[in-house]
Amino acid sequence: MKPTLIKDEAGLKALRFEGDGDATQSLIDPKRPERLVMRNLQYLMSLLLFIPPPERILLLGVGGGALLHFLRHHFPQAQILGVDIDRELLERAQEELSLPPADGRLHYRIADAAGFIRSDRGYYDLIVTDIFDGPQSPDWVLQADFLQAVQQRLTEQGGAGWNLLIGSEQRFTRFYRELRRVFRQQTLCLEEDEHENLLALALNFEPPVLEMGERLQQAVELGERLDLPLTEVLAKIYQINPVGSDIL
Repeated sequence: MKPTLIKDEAGLKALRFEGDGDATQSLIDPKRPERLVMRNLQYLMSLLLFIPPPERILLLGVGGGALLHFLRHHFPQAQILGVDIDRELLERAQEELSLPPADGRLHYRIADAAGFIRSDRGYYDLIVTDIFDGPQSPDWVLQADFLQAVQQRLTEQGGAGWNLLIGSEQRFTRFYRELRRVFRQQTLCLEEDEHENLLALALNFEPPVLEMGERLQQAVELGERLDLPLTEVLAKIYQINPVGSDIL
């Protein structure tokens, strides 16, 4: 199933998977493409609370380019590499969704992300996996060898995020157990009420322990800078993840 439908909806450009209710893959605001419209992606970018500003970014799955627009705008000096298997989709996104062309700081690779991450020799401060096989995350995204390959491509202060659609709680539990093993328990999980997506965050280091008030102040300041509801997301993080262990 390919995300072939691009529609105008209430002033937004929507990229949808054809079939299964035309599930939304990406929403772009043509007037402000850097604004993350979908709340699951806003939640995913809470990873930026826990890592230094990224200088090298790898996006596994470009799709309509919502995350690419956001990261390019807020981190203009960063080197960004977007990997996607669908050349036709990228061409349509450039024509209809304002996806920027490649330049000195932005590069695209037409490749299967599973094979790319295993053969690549670059290192990245931020790696985001945002790949779907129709309405679900493909099995290989959840497997130990893929998680290990991502971890091996991170810098010492790097972090990784996964945007997932998993129909089975048992399937997510297996994935998250393996993620915690690979990243030495430096992980968080999140869910957002408007979407069925599950979000996982992982750090390649042990972050400094901060009091809740310090985290909140950090969320206020960074949220204003990035136009993200990070205080809301932080509350959800504390609600779902145990305090006093791992990242928190």
